[in-house]
Order: sequence, then C-alpha cells, then structure tokens
Amino acid sequence: MAVLEGTVDVGSVALAPVEPLIKEGKFRALAVTGAGRWFSLPDVPTMIEQGFAGFVSDTFNALFAPAGTPPDIIALLSKESRAALKTPEAREQAQRAGYQIVGGTPDELAARLASEIPAVKELVGRLGIKAD
Repeated sequence: MAVLEGTVDVGSVALAPVEPLIKEGKFRALAVTGAGRWFSLPDVPTMIEQGFAGFVSDTFNALFAPAGTPPDIIALLSKESRAALKTPEAREQAQRAGYQIVGGTPDELAARLASEIPAVKELVGRLGIKAD
C-alpha cells in the first residue's frame, strides 16, 4: 500500500497479491527474486539478470514429518504427495493462487535446508537479531 500511495518509492513484496496491480500498470515490477522468471510475468527479469550475481530469495512450502518417522512412511508420503502435486487440477489451482509447484524429494529438501540455514544464521548473527 505504501508504494501505491507514494509513501515509499520502492518495496519488496510477495508477488501473488501484487501481480494484478502489475498487469494493470499500477505497479512496475523491477525484478523477481527467484532463480528464474515467473511463469505469468515472463517479461520481468530476475535479480540475477539485473546484475545481482547469485541473488535468489524465494519462499517455499514443504511437507515435514516428526523426527523418527520410519523411512518407509517418509517414502510413501513423499511419493503420494508428489503424485498429487503433479495433477493438472493441483497445478491450475496453485497457479490461480499465485504459486508454482516444484515438488521434490526428501533428499532435495534436506539439501536446500542445509544450504540455506548457515546463510540465515550468519545474517541473523551479523545483524544482531535476537528472539523475544
């Protein structure tokens, strides 16, 4: 709202709620922060394309299970959830809501978390952020 009202000149916001404003010309998208261009805004470049090497900041949702869940249950949950996410209905519903389904394996999720957690810890420490 602050960008629309002119209170601030620029903002970094979630794409789904502002996409209609971008398409109506009320918002000017300078870049998306994901690794690739967004499916419904193919003319908007990425931060990397704008000259910010390695700049990727995206959000994601993941399915977790309690620690100690048997591997066969994890495998079944993974297989069935990925199958459900591959259906045309799920993809269409997600896109209407402004999401893009990627879907991956437990090992891919673990690798992503392992790569992101140290960077976030470093940033929190550098900025002196403390939990209340």
